[in-house]
Amino acid sequence: MHSAFAILLSFCALALSTSAQAVTTITNRQDPLVQQLEARYRASLEVAARGDVEAYRRYRTAAPGRLSLPSNGDVLRMFSGMLPPLDTMEFVRVDSSGQLARALYRWRRADASRFTTIVFRLEQGEWKIYDLAVKGTGR
Repeated sequence: MHSAFAILLSFCALALSTSAQAVTTITNRQDPLVQQLEARYRASLEVAARGDVEAYRRYRTAAPGRLSLPSNGDVLRMFSGMLPPLDTMEFVRVDSSGQLARALYRWRRADASRFTTIVFRLEQGEWKIYDLAVKGTGR
């Protein structure tokens, strides 16, 4: 129940942050926007695993959310090992509005209700990662 409430709050924050713009919800993983966002996230994981800080910065927004940018390659490689790969999670939906999109994934674990939210912002014509959060509780 706690996870559902957190997700509801997250959706409300998206709706409020986009003011008068309508929020579009996409539940089809084959949708072009979902494919584009997932490709950006995967590419960011690849450069992070190599420890390429400069390349990783190109996948992040100019003003990161709660995630600070790792300062060196060793820290970035360690950080990349903590980020969840998309193929380990079940796609739930993308909520988008204008220049903001929030992708929601459910972890495939029987012992927990966990969700990963990846927030993207459109900057200079490219989707960039703004924030990432893992929320949930064990059963």
